Amino acid sequence: MTTTPACAGNPWPFDTLIDHAAGRTYRAALREARDICGTCPLATTCLPENVAAGEHWAAAVLAHRAPTQARDICGTSAGANAHYKRREAACEPCKLAARLKKRNKSVAECGTDSGYHRHKRVTKTEPCGPCRTAHAELERRRAERKKAAVA
Repeated sequence: MTTTPACAGNPWPFDTLIDHAAGRTYRAALREARDICGTCPLATTCLPENVAAGEHWAAAVLAHRAPTQARDICGTSAGANAHYKRREAACEPCKLAARLKKRNKSVAECGTDSGYHRHKRVTKTEPCGPCRTAHAELERRRAERKKAAVA
């Protein structure tokens, strides 16, 4: 049975890896190539063969690729962070946990200083009365602390 490589018909990341030595485009191409090669059943034979043939992209992918290791914290967002810090692909339970954490991220409530800044930065709306009051109170206390520190 012949298996088709995951990179079939997708030369872009590999061409970019050959042409560029560094920079944002290179890093994006390297990430994409790692993702493609990480899901490919032929990667264990293909990458070393391409390195032996002098392909710079294969050497770059191998140099920046760590095997995924199972840990006690896998299945949590902390587990996903551990995979990321070690430059390895996250396992499926960690990917799911990270997606759920991102989806359930809390939203700043109105009537707080965080709510005031959410109005200004995220929703780009005029802050409501309770948010303006909370922000004014926080700024007043900050000014008092600053004044007390100087005196």
